Amino acid sequence: MLSTVKHWGARARSIARALSDRSRLSLEVARLRNENRRLNERLGLAVPPVRSDPSIAYAYLIDQFWCDRYGMYFRGWLHCHERRLLRLEIEVGEARVVVDTFHDRPDLLRFYPDHPHVVHTGFEAWVPSRPGTPVSWVLVTDQGVRRIVPDLPEPQPEPWEPTDTGPLLPDFIAEMQARRGRVLEIGSRLVSPDAQVFRERFHRYVGTDIFPARNVDVVADAHYLSGAFGSETFDGVFSLNVLEHLSAPWLVAREINRVLKPGGLTFHNAPHTWPIHEMPNDFWRFSDEGLRLLFGPASGFEVLDAKGYGRVYVHPDCRKGAYLGMPTIASVGGACVLSRKVRTVGRDEIAWPSEAAESNRRALSYPAPA
Repeated sequence: MLSTVKHWGARARSIARALSDRSRLSLEVARLRNENRRLNERLGLAVPPVRSDPSIAYAYLIDQFWCDRYGMYFRGWLHCHERRLLRLEIEVGEARVVVDTFHDRPDLLRFYPDHPHVVHTGFEAWVPSRPGTPVSWVLVTDQGVRRIVPDLPEPQPEPWEPTDTGPLLPDFIAEMQARRGRVLEIGSRLVSPDAQVFRERFHRYVGTDIFPARNVDVVADAHYLSGAFGSETFDGVFSLNVLEHLSAPWLVAREINRVLKPGGLTFHNAPHTWPIHEMPNDFWRFSDEGLRLLFGPASGFEVLDAKGYGRVYVHPDCRKGAYLGMPTIASVGGACVLSRKVRTVGRDEIAWPSEAAESNRRALSYPAPA
């Protein structure tokens, strides 16, 4: 009871001060109208339609926008020039979201130096709705209300060439063909009906996998390649979307270095932004910078090139906080690297507590062939 009295006492003093200042009076009246509208909505009372004032000037920019079958997301700024924006009501069909908290946009002050309040005009909102539903905004200011229909950004997809293997694999294949070299593929088992077969592309090809299957010549654990093939026996080693399934890929990098001849090439690609798959043996995700480290100087290689490829966007179920902006930020589906062996690393240079039996047991946890 006492807190309620104090609240309304403070409000009465605020109104009394406002009576002596015309601009503050307008602001206070607008606030009271907004509170009355919210109270009516909370009580389920009919809210009279708002009369739109076309004299209210405005400017806006939608920095980020996306929609899916569940709703629409808006992020940007909205400025009503001399009038202060108190509230933005975003209506998408029957759905309505009220934005009454704005984040700072100090970058706008250089464009509107006479309107210092422009720095408080950034907004963000997620509105549950169906695709194709009409959108309107209600701009509630300290001196009136205006309804507008915003121009939503048009989709402008950038052209790109989708690839499953990355843009550097053709360079690896061309160099191996020119050398007529002996090439090892790690994870050569044909997992899916549409899996690519590379055997015919090389002069001498050897396929290895943890399981015996079609296109597998030698069954071996990739963490112990040199034990299966000896040292400096291949001109090239490659893998396609295999590294994420290897429990210690740094040990595999060491073993690849040991089985490669001096000057030999190695190519690998791996997922970066990709769904979990082939559980329980889905351990890692790689960026192009991560692959540069894995197949770089510390592992006895010179990186010739590394790239990310395959643009993707993340659409999370969570519609809060940082998750809201994810569908507007491009990522890559995968990354690839092409490196050359420049020195042989010692077995103890790259180490990890690992026993062959345990490594083999873990590797065999990968889903077996049907």
